[in-house]
Amino acid sequence: MVKKGEKMRILILSRYTTDRRSATVVHELNKIKDVEVFNLTWGDHPELHPLRNMFSCGLDTFDFPQFTCHFDRPNTADPIALEMCLKEFRPHVTIITSEVYEKGTHEQIDLCQKYGSKVALVAWQNTMPDHKEKDPIIRNYIKKTFEMSDMILVGSTYARKWHEKFGEANFVVVPFLAVKQGIFFPMKKKDFIREETKKMRDEWKNKFVVSYIGRFLEWKGIVFMAEAMDKLMTENEDMCFFAVGKGFDDDAPIDKQAQIKLNYFVTKWGARAKIFPYAKTGDHLNEYFNCSDIYLYPSLPKYGRIIEQFGVMMPDSGLAGVPCIGPTIGGSMDIIAHKETGYLVEPGSSEAIIEAIKMYRALTNDEKILMKEKAVELNQQWLGHNIAKKIVNSLKKIIK
Repeated sequence: MVKKGEKMRILILSRYTTDRRSATVVHELNKIKDVEVFNLTWGDHPELHPLRNMFSCGLDTFDFPQFTCHFDRPNTADPIALEMCLKEFRPHVTIITSEVYEKGTHEQIDLCQKYGSKVALVAWQNTMPDHKEKDPIIRNYIKKTFEMSDMILVGSTYARKWHEKFGEANFVVVPFLAVKQGIFFPMKKKDFIREETKKMRDEWKNKFVVSYIGRFLEWKGIVFMAEAMDKLMTENEDMCFFAVGKGFDDDAPIDKQAQIKLNYFVTKWGARAKIFPYAKTGDHLNEYFNCSDIYLYPSLPKYGRIIEQFGVMMPDSGLAGVPCIGPTIGGSMDIIAHKETGYLVEPGSSEAIIEAIKMYRALTNDEKILMKEKAVELNQQWLGHNIAKKIVNSLKKIIK
């Protein structure tokens, strides 16, 4: 219980705060009045994490204490370091960002509760393969994890439904990440991108431009996207397309085949299609969105479900005033208001993508402007300070 005149102390255990999206939430949490944050992070090179976090959020310094440590277990904190933080910081609540089925999660929860801290567990992406999901030992482990935790934070309504099959819990739908924040590339790179996108805008003046920003992976739906755009660009001489992203160094053969098909499509269309091979995006996102009329986010199910709880690029596009086309699964159903801020389409269907783009193009200019304005308005809720407020309001309920 937080005493009168006392700040709510939040300890965050996460290697994921090396990601600018999550680091932004941590930073915004600490900016809230009557909240104090302490961050414990770890990994192969933990001494670099605070620097990466600051750089990723565009900050000179983080205004909350961090403790970093080496630990060979990738998804759980060193118990010695954790106990030290619990003793010194005495948090009212600890936010744990391990996967719900990771070894060591129960030990972390037990240790937190030993020192009187409530526990909120962040349930991340649904990356569990089928054989693990069906394993009774793992299912029981997750069920116990839920029973031990005071709150489970999930990224979307879809993710909540998926996690509910493992057992009852105090689920709260709020993503532990934020949009449209951070400076990932150095200024020199940003200047280059600004010149690059200006050149593209000049070349494609008065063209209808479709964009994709994300990883070039098979389950991202890039093959169906390329098929749809190939048909549309054949029928519409004023249509162009560009993609920003790349795959991973250790991509599976199915991903490499998808990349070959995407590259073939772009090469085929010459001056009307472009690829910008960058792995990350930051403040310069708007440089690309300013070149776009509509944004595609055609992710597919994997392991029988979509593995992205949220899909952070969709609200990024909405905040830039660019309507988004996303799948009828996953976090897109929380993010996109169908026919109001964008379009929800059947995953894995190039025809559905084609139909959605045709519907948007058929709108009057006033209707398009209204859709863009609604997209900006609706997606304000995913900004860092608003996400932080939602999390704090939820935490208050468990520490009364």
